[in-house]
Amino acid sequence: MKELPNNYIVSLKHIKIDDETYKTVIESAERCYGKLLINQNEHIEAYNDIEPFAPLTHVYFIPTSEYEKSSNFIFEFENKSKKSDFFDERGDFGFVNLNFKEIDVCDTATLINNDDHHIEIQKIDSHKLCQGAEYLKIHAADSENKPTVMFALIADSQYITVHTGTPDDGYEYIGKKQTVKGEAFAAIANEHNVIAAFNADFFDMFGDCKPSGVCIKNSKIISGENSKRPFFGVLNDNTPVISNFSKNPEYREKLKSAVSGREIFLHNRKINELSLLESFSYVRHPRTAAAILNDGRFMILVVDGRLPDYSNGASIVDLARIMQNFGAKDAINLDGGGSSTFLIKRNDDFLMLNTPADLHQPTDHLIREVFDSILLTKIN
Repeated sequence: MKELPNNYIVSLKHIKIDDETYKTVIESAERCYGKLLINQNEHIEAYNDIEPFAPLTHVYFIPTSEYEKSSNFIFEFENKSKKSDFFDERGDFGFVNLNFKEIDVCDTATLINNDDHHIEIQKIDSHKLCQGAEYLKIHAADSENKPTVMFALIADSQYITVHTGTPDDGYEYIGKKQTVKGEAFAAIANEHNVIAAFNADFFDMFGDCKPSGVCIKNSKIISGENSKRPFFGVLNDNTPVISNFSKNPEYREKLKSAVSGREIFLHNRKINELSLLESFSYVRHPRTAAAILNDGRFMILVVDGRLPDYSNGASIVDLARIMQNFGAKDAINLDGGGSSTFLIKRNDDFLMLNTPADLHQPTDHLIREVFDSILLTKIN
């Protein structure tokens, strides 16, 4: 095993979770799996089972007693190519000695303030899609006057329900993926009256395409029966819900449709469960999110990003503030980046309203294929 230079580590940060636990987040410069050695005690990555597709981020939960008596940490890594043929074949093993004195210790209030870009809505264009559904184009700007463009669809569950879109409207995930538009047309072919379509869960886009959390379609669990990840879905009586199986195990038998997300960033109207130390949260990305509003309606939001002159994306704190502005009670972060997709039905086709980060020119092959999607359908 070889020792690596310290610049292999992009950042090393801690935050105190409670009196007994610190959360430690290491951002590495290369894709790898890692374990943390403290006083020769080994700590395995906490998020491998619920966030397997973030190979640059390594999260550990450290007992306070061990954290406070330690003078240095050792990060021992295995190149991710050992786990997947997609990556290069170096297969290196190595370790980095981390100086405890150089570790940033953070507090939640400061991190939330730092990640808030104070995005203010300037203009909303509202359009009725059908009974019980309207869509919005939202123009906003941050405190530095950088633009952000968002699209939202607000639906009343008396008239609109959720159907989980999958490749060819099927029930298999191994090696299966399709554009959101393709999944919408596949559902229409099976007599679902789709009015709008959006991307959904994170998935292993370089591997077997497995969604990272639970996926339920027509009351059948396709994947993730024991997943710890949160989800957005509708129950058999069409009530929209945002939860997880730890909090509501009875939902396993009651969900008609469900797709997973990364975190419930808004709960009971308050900011909740933010992964504030991780670049995924604090970098402004294109985002897709779902929310349940105070009046019982539900909302899907897509934020465009990575297009500086047009739209600069949002951090998770930004996303929470935006959802609060629309009266969201609970909200969940879904897959974003190049996967973010917002489609509405127009005559016999679907119109894409957002500009996906992968779409550098108007050609369909640059629109990303995904595993599952959120398809809004009329209740007959």
